[in-house]
Amino acid sequence: MEEACKEATIFVTTTGCKGIIGAEHFVEMKEDSIVCNIGHFDCEIEVAWLNANAKKVTIKPQVDRYTMPSGRHVIILAEGRLVNLGCATGHPSFVMSNSFTNQVLAQIELWTKPGHYPVGVHMLPKKVVKN
Repeated sequence: MEEACKEATIFVTTTGCKGIIGAEHFVEMKEDSIVCNIGHFDCEIEVAWLNANAKKVTIKPQVDRYTMPSGRHVIILAEGRLVNLGCATGHPSFVMSNSFTNQVLAQIELWTKPGHYPVGVHMLPKKVVKN
């Protein structure tokens, strides 16, 4: 990050690890660099530092532009949280709910029928979805 923060203009964290992009990176970023997170947790981008040290202006929902003490700007999407959830407009929440429900039904099917499914990839039986 020490080198990339000076060169790139779009940053997407994906690690799930803490402190991937911090103060030392924000101050080196190019004007209006865009920063977002697609990792599993919202600890990858140190948004708290920006909130404490820069002036925040909301451009539109889930898009915030921070003016840092140097006068340069950084754009943060979804407040550093999961960008695919925070900024998503491609599908309604029903789609995710349905997907998670199918996953649970598949887990129940596997748990209640040990030995019925050999190791591999299987289609979720329609009878499971209909029950």
